[in-house]
Amino acid sequence: MATFNMTVDGYHHSAWGVSFGDSLPSAITTDDDNSSYVWETSDGDDIYFTFAAPPVASAQIASITSLQVFIKAAYTHASNTNALDVKFSTSGNDADTITVSGGSSYALYNGLAKILQDPPPIGSAWAYSDLESLQVQFEKNGTADFRKQLRVSYLYVTVTYVPTGYTNDVMGVDSGDISTINGIATANISKVNGV
Repeated sequence: MATFNMTVDGYHHSAWGVSFGDSLPSAITTDDDNSSYVWETSDGDDIYFTFAAPPVASAQIASITSLQVFIKAAYTHASNTNALDVKFSTSGNDADTITVSGGSSYALYNGLAKILQDPPPIGSAWAYSDLESLQVQFEKNGTADFRKQLRVSYLYVTVTYVPTGYTNDVMGVDSGDISTINGIATANISKVNGV
């Protein structure tokens, strides 16, 4: 299997604030912690992010295995934690609740890898068109400590997929590890490096 990351290119319906001197979506597109971020103090306020086109063409993807959200976040309270609900808003996925630690230090958090668009048993596999219209929703869902901010400085989505042309294991070599195959069409492989 292979992966690529999708990055934020826009937003809408924002009740969240932005770090001084920054604007959306640039405040959340770089991994720079306290230099730029979005923030919220009130529970129930949300924001939706849109994503740039996938960096891999649809013809290069046989199937999409999962999507997973990653964020860099901090909570400005000295010791309390706070919660952030994160979900893919283009599907029926339930939100992942991410507990962000207090103390103003940024850490990398992740949601669960979503294998299906919708919760089972009626779920369907992700399609390339889902990537083209992907949105992620944040909703603050923790304690409303006076003037304490839940901050997110970076957001990306990792897409795990099966590349086209290499969907079967060959003589014990994982289909995603094509670097060990000697330039021979997979249908006619008779020689594999290291086997």
